[in-house]
Amino acid sequence: MRGQPLKLGTVEAIVRALNEADVPFIVVGGLAVVAHGYGRQTQYLDLVIRLDPDTIRAAFGALGTLDYQPRVPVTADAKPMDSGEGHEGAQLL
Repeated sequence: MRGQPLKLGTVEAIVRALNEADVPFIVVGGLAVVAHGYGRQTQYLDLVIRLDPDTIRAAFGALGTLDYQPRVPVTADAKPMDSGEGHEGAQLL
């Protein structure tokens, strides 16, 4: 899937899988810009999900049904990072 053009059917499948798993998410980035009526080419679907273990597990499970998996070794139980300035409680994924 990596390196292939983003297709509407792919986006629909991802959204459907997340919705069926009751994963709250928002679409951001280039695809969100296009959805708001602005011309922009993109090959990526950028999603934001709540960073709590249950939501992350549900998202991993939903996306796993479509053969997606994290690019980096990450678990749902990642510890919040102590990054200082305005990012308290953020998790690096």
